[in-house]
Amino acid sequence: MSNNRKSTLTTLLGICAILLLSVVVPQTVSDEESVMPAARSLFPSLSIGGFAAEASTPMTPADAALMRVAQRMSKRIVRNQGTSPTISTLTEALKQQRSLLQNHTTVALRLPDNPDYRTWEVNLQRYPTWLKADISPASAYFRVDEERIGQYLQHETIDGIIIPKKAIISAIETDGDVERVVTSTGAARPGIVFDLPTVTRDLATALSNGTKSLVAPLYRVGGPVENQTETPLGELTLLGVGKSDFKGSTAGRMFNVRKAINEQVNNALVPPGATFSFNDTLGGPVTLGNGWREAKVIFNTNELRMAPGGGICQASTTTFRAMLNAGFPSVERANHSMYVSYYEKFGVGIDATVFPGQQDLTFVNDTGNYLLLQAYTEGTEAVVQIYGTSDGRSSVITGPFFAQSDLANFPENERAPRRNEIAWVQRIIFTDGREESRMIYSRYTSLPIRLAQKYEALVHASAGQETM
Repeated sequence: MSNNRKSTLTTLLGICAILLLSVVVPQTVSDEESVMPAARSLFPSLSIGGFAAEASTPMTPADAALMRVAQRMSKRIVRNQGTSPTISTLTEALKQQRSLLQNHTTVALRLPDNPDYRTWEVNLQRYPTWLKADISPASAYFRVDEERIGQYLQHETIDGIIIPKKAIISAIETDGDVERVVTSTGAARPGIVFDLPTVTRDLATALSNGTKSLVAPLYRVGGPVENQTETPLGELTLLGVGKSDFKGSTAGRMFNVRKAINEQVNNALVPPGATFSFNDTLGGPVTLGNGWREAKVIFNTNELRMAPGGGICQASTTTFRAMLNAGFPSVERANHSMYVSYYEKFGVGIDATVFPGQQDLTFVNDTGNYLLLQAYTEGTEAVVQIYGTSDGRSSVITGPFFAQSDLANFPENERAPRRNEIAWVQRIIFTDGREESRMIYSRYTSLPIRLAQKYEALVHASAGQETM
């Protein structure tokens, strides 16, 4: 075959290829941008109209797959919008998407008291909806969408993030000598959160740039309380928290602790100027007929007997710790005569025994506004929270101190702890600069030798702390 015939045949085959591809490729894109590159990949030496195509590198399977996806994408865009970017533009956008999907960021979730709290592995393959395609007739590209990240973080669960639970007050009732609120959602519960706008922005930047790690500071916050009644109760912000652990208790004791916390202490309301009485919250005699179960109770200093309500002192102890952390000194309070290991966690030596008719736990609400107790149990932990309108006071609890402790930080004008005593110091600091210092002594019939060796003096900030 002559050279002229070979050239003519090649040209005809090229034209056929162009016509074939023009049927496959949507007509909304130009031949220059879509058909010719495809034809040239099939016929590198193609010459049409005096134009000789240069030899090109064959497409990889991945690029060919992207081109097919781009063609299908173009058809959908045409159906929905009428006009599509070129196939090559869509292919480049898909390459950009593929690159973004390979980005991975490790987020360190850090609490002030626990920098190794959690890590969160984040990539766009796991969260593909965070990618957004911006397409116009002339352009197409993918970007990490900050708004979508924010919406996800606001509504979805992330390991380690605890959404605070709101208590909604729907009514106020009188229960014997105690005013109580009625909540439709249960007790308010604290949460662990991060600053949403900051974390949203940082995540979008990291995933866009391929940053391998970032830090997200976390914060403990109290559960909000919303008052839907017509009675003005004040701001109802979290003033102080008390905690204790009743792990190892018998079934009867556990029942009584949960009943006292969840049914008796929870939702108690303390009017301004009133004296809170723990015994009043119990709602009557502690008997089997009133729903209490038998568990061990201390009698005559060091005698243990089974009696209804054993374990109620776990609730009074937890309430006492909340009082101290909120800055309310007790008017009436006594520790147990025997050292009880149930009360060691969250504040060894910070306990309060009660016995209706004989021993109570009381304090005065001197804030000028209502106080609300929100209490709950979680597993074997008891929690009492005091809400009210803050007057700016803060409470610092220092201890524990033992007779054999280094007393360098112990107040000079106070007596040192005696044998079998545990001492703490409460300092209440007011906004006008006043300070009130009170000693808390707890004396027991005996103390384990290990306690003095185990504990050193610690300082606990008041509101919201979980150390006591």
